[in-house]
Amino acid sequence: MAHVKKQIRDTIKTTLTGLATTGANAFDSRVYDLQASELPALTIYPGSESVEYLTLNRGSRSKEHTFEIGIDAVATGTSGLADTLDLIEKEVVVALSADPTIGGLARDCFFVSSENIISGEGDKPSGIRRMVYQAVFVTLETDPETAL
Repeated sequence: MAHVKKQIRDTIKTTLTGLATTGANAFDSRVYDLQASELPALTIYPGSESVEYLTLNRGSRSKEHTFEIGIDAVATGTSGLADTLDLIEKEVVVALSADPTIGGLARDCFFVSSENIISGEGDKPSGIRRMVYQAVFVTLETDPETAL
């Protein structure tokens, strides 16, 4: 089994695959540039994490993780680009709000911030709506693969 952080990203990817605007174009930790045929799209990637120990019993310490998940909505277009990014953000927010426990992996998951990056370089104007979510989950120090 994978670390709970990976399980969370996988579940978010599954949840976001098939949205009306981005369809099957949801990618986890995408490194390479998106192709025109893959747009509009979502990319999901891990962000920063902070940890707080809940118990101090050696050998069975429990930790509360606050884990950031970045979700980039990527689109191109000569007009209505901001509207498309707004629509994708709405679809993401609605989809992720339906299960804030991410299938029982997290105690909570919530929207924290968004940022726009618009560029006129290249063949068509492009935009990224960078959304940040935080997932709060608990594991034992000795078992990072199981959410408590």
